[in-house]
Amino acid sequence: MHYYGSLLEYTLIMECFSNSQHVLYSG
Repeated sequence: MHYYGSLLEYTLIMECFSNSQHVLYSG
């Protein structure tokens, strides 16, 4: 269960990182 939570957190972090990258590229 803890592993699943960590995986979900990792996915959210990567999504945020990807979004920030798109902002940098478009900015």
